[in-house]
Amino acid sequence: SSDVCSSDLRKGILDSTAHEHSAGNAFVASIPPEVLHGEVGGAREWVDKDSSRRLDAVLVAVINARAAALGRAPERGDAEVAMAVLGLGPDETDASATRRQKILDETFHEFPPGTGFAASIPDEVLTGDLDDAKRWAAGQTS
Repeated sequence: SSDVCSSDLRKGILDSTAHEHSAGNAFVASIPPEVLHGEVGGAREWVDKDSSRRLDAVLVAVINARAAALGRAPERGDAEVAMAVLGLGPDETDASATRRQKILDETFHEFPPGTGFAASIPDEVLTGDLDDAKRWAAGQTS
């Protein structure tokens, strides 16, 4: 399973660096100095956690997009809507997990991650309630 994961990660890195003049610059810049200058074990641990870090960044991007669409600072409830948009939580299905991985793959080259995905969410979903977000996410996975 880790071979599949690492080959997927490698493919994501290569795909995201294909458009760069000097391929790999953005990926290298995304590696924290302590990982870059550290031991192999630390690098492996960083790679294992990379998806969850990017997911956190995508969640923050959606939270900020919702707050901006509502013309106010982010609030606690914005996180629940952002999680629902990404299909996280008790209603999660295999389809939403697959869709979330696709979102992470597509946002790999972005800095900060998630801005493109957040911008793709319709305003009525961003400004709606939790049920609106769940319905929209369910529609995206079908």
